[in-house]
Amino acid sequence: MKSHCHNCTCRSEESDNPDAKFQFKTPKMINRLAQRNDEDALNAMSQHNINNAFHKLEFGKHNNRGIHGACPSEMLHAILLGLFLCCHSVFFEQIGPSSKAAKAVNALAKLHGKLFQHQSDRDMPHTKFAKGTQAGKLMAKQHRGTLLIVAAILRCSRDRQMLAESRKGCFNTQEQIRDWVLLVETLLEWGHWLCSEEIDRSVVICTKGKNKFIMHLLKRIANRTKGLGWNIVKFHNILHTWEDILMFGIPLEFDAGSAESGHKVTKTAAKTMQRNQETFDLQTTNRLLEHRVVDMAMEELNGRPLWNCFDGFSHRVVPEKPQVTCTGGSAIKVSSIPGTSRCSWCITSWVKHKDTAQQNKETFFFLGTGNLQDLVIEKLGKLKIRTQHKRNGLIFRGNPFCWRTIWRDWVLVDCGRLHGQLPTEMWCFLDFSELKPGTVNIEHGGMRLTDVGVHAVVEVGCCSHREDEIAKSGIFRPFSKETRRGTAEEDGSWKQQFYLVDAEAFGEPMVVTPDVGGKRNAHFHMKSHQLWVEQFEQWVKGPHSEL
Repeated sequence: MKSHCHNCTCRSEESDNPDAKFQFKTPKMINRLAQRNDEDALNAMSQHNINNAFHKLEFGKHNNRGIHGACPSEMLHAILLGLFLCCHSVFFEQIGPSSKAAKAVNALAKLHGKLFQHQSDRDMPHTKFAKGTQAGKLMAKQHRGTLLIVAAILRCSRDRQMLAESRKGCFNTQEQIRDWVLLVETLLEWGHWLCSEEIDRSVVICTKGKNKFIMHLLKRIANRTKGLGWNIVKFHNILHTWEDILMFGIPLEFDAGSAESGHKVTKTAAKTMQRNQETFDLQTTNRLLEHRVVDMAMEELNGRPLWNCFDGFSHRVVPEKPQVTCTGGSAIKVSSIPGTSRCSWCITSWVKHKDTAQQNKETFFFLGTGNLQDLVIEKLGKLKIRTQHKRNGLIFRGNPFCWRTIWRDWVLVDCGRLHGQLPTEMWCFLDFSELKPGTVNIEHGGMRLTDVGVHAVVEVGCCSHREDEIAKSGIFRPFSKETRRGTAEEDGSWKQQFYLVDAEAFGEPMVVTPDVGGKRNAHFHMKSHQLWVEQFEQWVKGPHSEL
C-alpha cells in the first residue's frame, strides 16, 4: 500500500534558489559551470573541470541530453550498487552502526537469511550471509537479498522490538516503522518490475510521475547524511528511467551484469601474480592463457573434439530429461515402544552425524498409533517414510536433518471446494506405491486412505488475522498454523494438528518464514515475485493520491 504526496518538491530542473529542498545537480548545470570555468562550484559538487569532447555531440533529435542520453543508467551500478546499497546502509545508520541494537538486528538478519534459503520456491535471491548483512563485501545481485531481509526484519515481532530499543529514536513509533516498510517494499517491487522480460509501454509512461514519489520516499525516510547525501547522479537518474526504457528497451537489454561477469576469469588469474608493476600485465596474460589451455584440455578429456578454427567446438545436443515423479531422500523407521503409547524413530539411511538429528515426537506419535501403522505393516511389511518428493520439476523436502539443519518446505494444497487452497508445511512423505488398489481402507489424519501413491504428513495454516495486522505489509501475509487441544493423557495442552494429504493435490510452492518473536504458530507467507510486479503496476496506473 502506497500513498502519494501532491506537494512533493522532487524535481530535476535547475534552481537558483539555494533553499530549494531537492536541488539536483543535473548534467546541464554541470555543463554550464564547466563553460564558465567555475572550479570552486564544481569542486563543491565533486566534479572536475574537464573539457569533454562528447558534450557538444548530438545523439539523436529526440532529446537534448547529448552524451548523457546515450549512456542510460543500468541495474547493476545505478540500482543494486547504488540505491539498494545506500538504503541498506542508511537503515543501519539510523539504528546506530556500532550499537547493541545493530548487532542484535544483524544477528537476526543471519537467521532470516537461513530461513529464506530453505524454501520449496527456488526463485529466491541469495540471502544466506555468514556475517550478516552489515559486515562483509557483497556482490551486486546479493543486495536484492539484503533488502528482502530488511523487509522481513521490519515485519517480525522480535525485530520490531529490537528496532524500538535503538537509542537514536528513528524507530520508536509504529509510524516510523511503517514508513520504512513502505520504502523497502516499494524498492523491492520496483526492482523486480525493472527486471521483467516484458513491460507494458503505458505503464512505463505512468512511472514518469511515480518515480518522483520513490525519490521522495528515499529523501524523507532514508535521509542519507554521508558524503553528498542524495545529491548524487544515481539518485537523479531515477527521473530518467522511463525515458531510458522507451529509448533502449527493457533494462535487461542494457544491464552491465553479464559484461561484469566476464571479468571474473581475469581477476582470478590476477590474484595469483606477484603484484610487480613491471611484469604484472604480462604475467596475468600468461596465466590467463594457461587457464584456458587447461580448460580446453579438460573438454577434450570429457569427449569433446579439439578446437576447429572454422566451426569452433562441436557441441552435442543433450536431450532434455523428462520430469520424473519420485519419492526418496533419507529413510525413517518408526517403532512402538512395548508397554507404552510412545514411539521411537531413527534414520536408517547412511547420513553423516544422523545420531544428532532431532524431530518432534508428536509427528511420529501421529504415524505410530492407530490403524495406520498396524494395517500398513500387514500389507507392506513396514511403513515407508521418506524425506523428499520430486514432482513437476520441483523438489519438496520434509527432512529433520538436511545438512545439519531442519528443512521443511511449504506448498499450497487443494483441499476441495469447502476449504480451497491452504498453505501446508510438509514433515515427511509416506510411500504407498507398492500397495494394490483397493487393499487399504484406512481413515487417518483427516482423510480416508484408499488410493495408492504418495501422501504427505502436513500441518495446515489458516488465515485468521485482523485487517490491521494484514495491512502492515504488502508482500508478507500473516497466518497461523492449526492446533488441537491435547487429550488427558497428553496433559491437555495445545498440540500440533497433523493431516495426511495426497501428493497429487500439491499446487504452487510457497515462501514461508516464522514470525520471529511472535506467537508460537505465527508465520508469514511471502507473495511471489510476479505478484510484486502486478502490485507495482497497479500502483503506477492508479491516481497519485491513491493510498
